[in-house]
Amino acid sequence: MKNLITFLVVAATALTQPALAANKMFDGKAAKAKAKASFVSTYQGVDGIWDTNGNTTEVLFFWHNQLMDAYYDANGNLIGTFHNVDASGLPAVALKQIGSDYKGYEIKSTSVMEKDGQAPVYYVSVQSPARMFILEVSNAGDVNVFKTLR
Repeated sequence: MKNLITFLVVAATALTQPALAANKMFDGKAAKAKAKASFVSTYQGVDGIWDTNGNTTEVLFFWHNQLMDAYYDANGNLIGTFHNVDASGLPAVALKQIGSDYKGYEIKSTSVMEKDGQAPVYYVSVQSPARMFILEVSNAGDVNVFKTLR
């Protein structure tokens, strides 16, 4: 359950920030209809849980037995998708840096954000008995603190 919560926090934070600034006038019903049309054309035959908030429409769904989260803008354009991945899929240089910089921490979850035409960005939740961070890892292996949870 903690992994799902972390997954959703990262997804919501990373994908909605740019969209919130993009559109002042927002029609939630129209946006949701456009997003559903776009979603159905990409993920045929898949049902999801929908939520429209701010300037984005989100759908949580399963695709090939993988929990995914997709975000759409007010025009129904896909902003990006999130799904969990195995930490071993991180760039090797990032794994080495995380192991060095976060000794005594356990990797709790790893998610990847994919946007059309852009390199994937990974979000890694690391936890020690006293602290918990979400790290942002670029496809090149750069590691930065994205969010401090405790």
